[in-house]
Amino acid sequence: MDDEDLFELIKSQGLPELNQDQSEEELIDFMSQRIEALLAGDFEALMSMMYRLDVDEAKIRKALAPHNPENPARSLARLIVQRQMKRMATREKYKRDAGEWIDIE
Repeated sequence: MDDEDLFELIKSQGLPELNQDQSEEELIDFMSQRIEALLAGDFEALMSMMYRLDVDEAKIRKALAPHNPENPARSLARLIVQRQMKRMATREKYKRDAGEWIDIE
């Protein structure tokens, strides 16, 4: 997946301030700031968002663990991006597979 696809995916998740020239790391930086605010002010809303995005609970716990060397907000942002990329890859795979099943004569 290229950065343009990732941009479109995240943009569709309600982050319209993003621009198409951002790399994956810039996207993670941007999201980290949003997540940092949620960690400090509305942890339940953050966990609800993670649940809706279907991010693995064990990975969330690991990201929030005190021994995690990476900033928790950055770890969570990375998990969101990884999950969304996996979701897009799955959709693309099934879209391709469905096309192979169609027999047009």
